[in-house]
Amino acid sequence: MTGPGQDGGDRPAGTGAALQNRWRALAPTDAQWLAPAQLKQLPAGRASSPVVLFAAGPAAGPRMRRAARARGLVVERELLVLPGLRHPVYLIEDAPESVRWFAREVLIVPPRVPLQALAYAATAVLRASWRLWRVAAPGRLLVGRPA
Repeated sequence: MTGPGQDGGDRPAGTGAALQNRWRALAPTDAQWLAPAQLKQLPAGRASSPVVLFAAGPAAGPRMRRAARARGLVVERELLVLPGLRHPVYLIEDAPESVRWFAREVLIVPPRVPLQALAYAATAVLRASWRLWRVAAPGRLLVGRPA
């Protein structure tokens, strides 16, 4: 399986078995890992094996869903990647319950942070709106399979 960290670009940095194992639980071992623009390399209509799309930036989620639909993929799951694709620490299922749990149980304001009141306000906003996470997440993954 090729995956993030294997060939640069906007994929996560790092190589080796440890990084590959970190991503292995996300998709079948025969999955193809592609940026949305790389989907054009697949035959028109349908992919032959599962596909994992990864993207960063504004509108990454809608961009990946459109690309998946255009190639006949059924979306199995979407994940938010924090703090980003280059150095992933958290992979959060893009679902209200998962995001709310992460915001409530993991997201904290570090002690002695400059502008602490602003940091607390930002944390409160993130805890209140799971939809904001969908827009603000710096990286996203989409796992799809042929229809």
